[in-house]
Amino acid sequence: MSDAGSKVIRAFGIFNTNIPADHPMMYGMPWPGDYLLATDGTVRDKLFLPNYEYRPSASQVLLRHFNEGLGNAVEIEGERVDAVVALSADRCYPGQEIGLSLERA
Repeated sequence: MSDAGSKVIRAFGIFNTNIPADHPMMYGMPWPGDYLLATDGTVRDKLFLPNYEYRPSASQVLLRHFNEGLGNAVEIEGERVDAVVALSADRCYPGQEIGLSLERA
């Protein structure tokens, strides 16, 4: 897609100011990020980050919005607390964020 002069990127407020103008291959790019759209096309959530190195996993987004996408859950039973702990993914890579769900059993 072409966005001459980054007009749309600027209108959305996602123009990446970390890239200096003397870097013609990258200047004018948006902040790295994601939009979550509802079935009717409206924006349900957006997340834009200061760099591309750290991103939430897709399953973390599902967990945050729908309480779905959990990996393996572990039940913990104790004298004072019973809980179910689950992560949004069963593995994690450098720079990837995962979500944690804690539910009282």
